[in-house]
Amino acid sequence: MKQVKIFLLTSIIFTLINSFSAYSAENICENFFIELTKINTNNTIVSKRVLDGIGLTPGTTLGRKYTVKDGWSGITKDGYPIITALIPGTEGEIALRKNDIIIELDGVDLKKFPEDMTALESWYYFLGQKVDLLIKRNDGIEDKLIELTLDVNTPDIDVLLIPELKILDITEINAKKGTYSINYEFNYYWEDQAVFDVAESVLTKGVDITESAALGFSCKLTEEEFINYDFKIWQPKIKFKNEIITSDNNKKVNYYFSAWHNPVTKVQGIEISRLEYGLSTFSNKFHFQNFPFDSQILNLDFIDQSGEDLNSKVWVSNMWLYDSDYLTKFVDDNNLFDWNINSYSHKYFEETDLNYGVSSFGISNSFEIQRNATYYIFKIIGPIFLILIVCWSVMWLTARELESRLTVTTVCLLSLVAYNFVIDQDLPKLAYFTKMDYIISLSYLFAALPTLISVMEYRFVKLYDREIPMTNLINYSGPLVYIAIVSAIIIS
Repeated sequence: MKQVKIFLLTSIIFTLINSFSAYSAENICENFFIELTKINTNNTIVSKRVLDGIGLTPGTTLGRKYTVKDGWSGITKDGYPIITALIPGTEGEIALRKNDIIIELDGVDLKKFPEDMTALESWYYFLGQKVDLLIKRNDGIEDKLIELTLDVNTPDIDVLLIPELKILDITEINAKKGTYSINYEFNYYWEDQAVFDVAESVLTKGVDITESAALGFSCKLTEEEFINYDFKIWQPKIKFKNEIITSDNNKKVNYYFSAWHNPVTKVQGIEISRLEYGLSTFSNKFHFQNFPFDSQILNLDFIDQSGEDLNSKVWVSNMWLYDSDYLTKFVDDNNLFDWNINSYSHKYFEETDLNYGVSSFGISNSFEIQRNATYYIFKIIGPIFLILIVCWSVMWLTARELESRLTVTTVCLLSLVAYNFVIDQDLPKLAYFTKMDYIISLSYLFAALPTLISVMEYRFVKLYDREIPMTNLINYSGPLVYIAIVSAIIIS
C-alpha cells in the first residue's frame, strides 16, 4: 500500500520539476481554476482510472492494530483475521460475510504465517485470479468450516477515497464530560476524470508534445477561495461521526490539485485533496468500573455519506492508515501525562439508511489508552492507608481510654470524607461503583470499626472489669484483612 503512495508522490514531484521550468505556476493555476468553473460533476463522478492504476481486490477488508512492542498486526480471533467489511461488487461480497474468520489463504495457515494476512485486502490482484479460502462461520448455532474460491473481478465502485489521519496531540481528555480534544490533520484524496480532462487541456495548450515529455502542476486554494470560485465539482461528504461542534473548535481547510501528464508514456492522472487541520472536540464513551486502574478507548470515526446524492459508489480505503508513519509515531512518542497510549487500531463499519436503503462506509479509528494510576496510588490510596494506620493505632490504647480513642477515630473518618470530593472532580455521577469507590467504602468501614470495637471493649470492661480475650487478635487481624481485600480489588 505504502509503495502506491510513494509512487504517486514521486510522479508528482518529477512532473512538477519539468513543468515549472517552462511555465508560470501562478498562470497555470489561474487558468485551470477558470476552466474548472465551466464543468459540473456534482451528481456523477468517473474515476475508474484510479482503480485500474492500483489493481484489483478480492473484496475482503480486515481490522488492523499497532502497538509499540509488536508493530502492525491484524485484529484476530484465536490468531485468525476477522473480516470487518466487504467491498461492493466483488466476489467476496457475494461469498463471504462480515465477522467470518479466515483460517487459510491459498492453503497457508494464517495463524502460523500472519504476515500473509496483508494479501487479503491488497489491491494487487489481477482480473480472473482465483483466491482459495478456508473460513470459519457461525450460523447462530455452531461454527462451521467452509471452503470456497473467489474469482477476482472489478469492484462495483466508481470512486476510491483515500483518507490520511495525523494526530499531533491530544490536548485534553475530560472523562467527566465524556469528551476529548485533539490537534489533528485530516487529509483525504480522490480523483475525478472530468477534472483531469480540464487539467490536461490547460497543460497541453500551445505546447509541442514532442518536445515536452512530462507536464504537471500543483495548485492550492484556501477554503474561502474555493467557495468564491463557486466550483460545481463533486467532493466527498466525509465527516467525523462523534465530533462536537462548538465555538472552541478552531479549524482551517485547504484544497490541493496535483496533475501530471506525460503524452509520450501516457502516465497521467490527477489528485484532488482536502486538508482539514486544527483543534476539535469529540464525544466518547468512557467506562469507569476499573478506575483508577482503567484503560479507555478513544474513538475517532469518520464516514463518507456521498452515496445519498451521488449516482456513483464510493469506497473509503484504509491504505494510507495502515502503516502510517504519522499514527505510529504518535503512539511511539506517547506524550500524554495522565495516560499511556497502548495501541492504535482501525476497522471498517457500515451504516444503512433505513428509509432509502443507501449504505455508507466509514472507518473507526481507536486509540487504547491506559490511565497512569501513580497519582492515585501515591496521593490518594497511600494517604488513606496512612489515615487507617493512625485510626487503627488506637486499638493499642487500653479500653478504658475511650475518649482518646473516639477523638482519633472521628478525626480519621472526617479526613476520609474529604477524599470523596477529590475523586468526584474527576468522574461524572455514576450509577455503579468503581474500584476506587470500593476502596474508599472499605476504608470507611475499617475506619469505623475501631470506634465500634472501642465502645464494645469499654462496655465489656465496665461490666466484667477485664478486657476482651481476643483483643490482640483483633488488633493485628484488622489491618491485615484490609490490606488483603484492597489488594484483591486492585488485582481483579
